[in-house]
Amino acid sequence: MPKKPNAADKLCQRLMQMQEEAVGSGRFEVAYHLLAAAGHGISTASAQRRGNTALFATSSVTASAARARIAADAAVSRLRDHPGGAD
Repeated sequence: MPKKPNAADKLCQRLMQMQEEAVGSGRFEVAYHLLAAAGHGISTASAQRRGNTALFATSSVTASAARARIAADAAVSRLRDHPGGAD
């Protein structure tokens, strides 16, 4: 007998439906993010059972590091454009 879907299962199913609708209407960026959200719930639980960190969590750290690098690059560029801090 199949188990009754819980709230997380229902949410994942709805996210997948929305992803299919987004692809059907050509909204590919939206579709990507919906698919990532659905995969996040699946991969997080699976990774935790294996004692690993979920891909979503490590991707979040990578994104934060990239954002910091971009900000640092912008600061260096501003300093090069205006030596001595004079605008």
